Amino acid sequence: MDWKRCGALAVSAAAVVAVVAFFGCGPKLPPGKPLVFECDSTKETFTIERKELDNADTYKKYFGHYGEAVECKLDGKMDAYQVYYCPVDKQYYRYKAGDQNAEFLTCPNGHKIPREE
Repeated sequence: MDWKRCGALAVSAAAVVAVVAFFGCGPKLPPGKPLVFECDSTKETFTIERKELDNADTYKKYFGHYGEAVECKLDGKMDAYQVYYCPVDKQYYRYKAGDQNAEFLTCPNGHKIPREE
C-alpha cells in the first residue's frame, strides 16, 4: 500500500472517530429539572427539557449561555435568558456569567439556594 492510500485511510478513520465522538460520546446531562428561560419581550417563561438537549442543535442553542440572550421559543426574538427560581422570593432571576460553576446560587435578597442543574 503506498503512502497516498495510507494517508487517505488515516484521514477517513480520523473523520469517523470525530463524528462518533461528537454525536455518540458528547456531553450527557444527568436527568433533572428542565432549563427555564424568561423572555424579555413577553415576561413569560418556557422550558427546555433535558431530553431535548440530546439534539445537537438544541444543545448548542440553549445550553451553557449563562447571562447571554438566546432565542425565545414563544416569539422567536433573541431576548430569552436562563433563569432560576427563588422559593423565598417566589420569583425567577437571571443566571449570570460564572453561575455555572457556583455550588449555590444567591437570590438578590441574599437567600442561598442549591443549584438545580
